[in-house]
Amino acid sequence: MEDVDDNWYSIEITFSTEKFYRRCGSISIFNKYLTNSKMGLNGVSNREWYSRLDASGFYFFNETNEILEIRYLMDTKRKMSMTEFKARVFKICPFIEIDISYKDYYKYEKLFSKDIFAVYNSGMVLFGNLKKPKAEIDKDAELPF
Repeated sequence: MEDVDDNWYSIEITFSTEKFYRRCGSISIFNKYLTNSKMGLNGVSNREWYSRLDASGFYFFNETNEILEIRYLMDTKRKMSMTEFKARVFKICPFIEIDISYKDYYKYEKLFSKDIFAVYNSGMVLFGNLKKPKAEIDKDAELPF
């Protein structure tokens, strides 16, 4: 991370699990609302806003019966307004707490050191340029069997 000149953020969002699933249905749908929906703020859709950021990174989540945490580590080509990010998230689903850090190594390391032993469900999803490229298939190659 030290060699990256872009803007990078550590983001941790805490929701009520029940309220989150009533509003969004799933974590992937929440992320679609945030990054690729016509829902907007100040006349700018989330799709247009996110496209301008040109973000890459990943998010992962930890879930219990009461609390759902989504943590993002993202790199953007343009500096992001933290207030605007909070407003866009809140419009999709009201959160209990949100913590956004800009180029803060302590917060970055904290994202990975959370206690996961009480977690019922967790996962990680890559987005932007960090997605795994599709494998190329040589159609003319001989089959091994």
